[in-house]
Amino acid sequence: MTDRDASKRHNEISRDLLFRIVKPVIDAGGTTSEVMVILESVVAGVLTACAKIDGRDEAHRDGMLMALESRVRERLLTIPLQRGRNG
Repeated sequence: MTDRDASKRHNEISRDLLFRIVKPVIDAGGTTSEVMVILESVVAGVLTACAKIDGRDEAHRDGMLMALESRVRERLLTIPLQRGRNG
């Protein structure tokens, strides 16, 4: 698989997961806080699964978390702040 194909597949999966996590909660009148709790569970589950699959050490998991935090901060800087129904 080429890098381009892998990137396309990753984007499709990510988009699908995004809508499956956010849309049902918000459509049901839920809050962004509820969405964040679900996200926390998903991230913890994925990291746990990866640790079981490849047996990486704690330092590797810490590195993955730091990279995740950095990427999230980067993306959030591009979003203008606004007051919504939860803010």
